[in-house]
This record gives sequence, structure tokens and C-alpha cells, in this order.
Amino acid sequence: GHFQPHPNAHPRIFLAFAYFYDRAAALAPPLPHPAAPRDLRAAGEELCARNLEEVMESTAKAGGVRNGVVEDLCGDVAYVYALLRFGLNFGEDEAALWFENYVDGQMVGWAMGALLQEVQRLDIDALLRDAQGVRNPDESEALLS
Repeated sequence: GHFQPHPNAHPRIFLAFAYFYDRAAALAPPLPHPAAPRDLRAAGEELCARNLEEVMESTAKAGGVRNGVVEDLCGDVAYVYALLRFGLNFGEDEAALWFENYVDGQMVGWAMGALLQEVQRLDIDALLRDAQGVRNPDESEALLS
């Protein structure tokens, strides 16, 4: 499998964007803000119990299914729920799920999320030393202060 960073332990806050957001935004009635996995499960169960015509009507009122098709919405919501519960190990009530596509007016995307994850893993002091041509860590103290 692929490396999956573990979400913050406490508080269990998760910004669900892109595919997650697109599926949650298509649900009618909308999820609470923030939502818990149990809210998504309940909305998915209600969605999957309806016939296709009813789902098409409700998703049209919610703005449609962005980057997807209404016929797949039931399975998509079930997948998102299973990923949150069993892939990321969020309990039914423990997580605060924020389904958003914008933060402070900026669109959030996978590339930005991956970049932020990688930046957290960098040895910033070593990068600064290399950029300034310093090979001795003791010399870098003088440059950084």
C-alpha cells in the first residue's frame, strides 16, 4: 500500500476536501458542520434507500454531483465513510469532519496537502545551512540568530 499519514490524535479534526467535499456537498439534506462519521453514515443510508429519481432530484437541489455522476453517489458515500472509519480509524463520534473546498478564500487541493505534509518532514536547519554554504552546524547558530 501507499504511505498514509495518521491524522492528528487530539482533537480529531479532519479537513475533508476534493473528492470528500464533492460527495458530501451533493447530499441533501446537508451534513452538520462539523460532521462526525455517524452523520455521514446516516446520510448515506438515507440516500441509498431512495430510488434514483428521488436521488437525482435531491442532488440537483444541492447543486449536483461535482466530478462524478449521481448513479455512483450511493457507493461513493459508502466508500468515503469506510475510508474515514476503517482506513483512517476515526470512531463514529470522535472526529470533527470539516467538508470544505476553500480555506481563507483559497482552494484546497491534493497537491497543497501533500506539499504541507512533506514540508513538515524537512530538516529546515540543514536546508538553511546548505543554502548559506555552511557545513558546520555550529556556524549555522550564528547565521540563524
